[in-house]
Amino acid sequence: QHTMNHLPPILNRENYVKNIKIPVTIFNNEVLTPLEAIIKFLKENEQLRFVEISKLINREQRSINMMYRAAIKKLPNKIPILKSQITIPAKILQDQTFTVAEHVIKTLKQNYKLTYHQIAVLMRRNDRTIWTIYNRTTKKSA
Repeated sequence: QHTMNHLPPILNRENYVKNIKIPVTIFNNEVLTPLEAIIKFLKENEQLRFVEISKLINREQRSINMMYRAAIKKLPNKIPILKSQITIPAKILQDQTFTVAEHVIKTLKQNYKLTYHQIAVLMRRNDRTIWTIYNRTTKKSA
């Protein structure tokens, strides 16, 4: 995985941004919502500007700015990033059919074949909450 500072010359910034993958470990906290965690990660760890985040996840720039401010009040330090084989492509969040939590859980369940319990542990949520959210995605997809 490359960081902005060590980009291969072929990749331009726009291409880099479009292909960012979110490590599932950022959701391993009890303070931030999944969307706040993603915004904080993209801003602080990937050093994206609000306008880039807005375009990447298809949300209003003003709301992103507000959510980021809320996130830093709740969790002032950078989110610790643990090496993870499990990542979520940021660009899937452009589809607003699903909430951020639904996208994350659906990806973990369908692409990584994780159990509700494994997802609950990763996201520090209750198993039933994960089941409910995943169930909602299957109804929306039908």
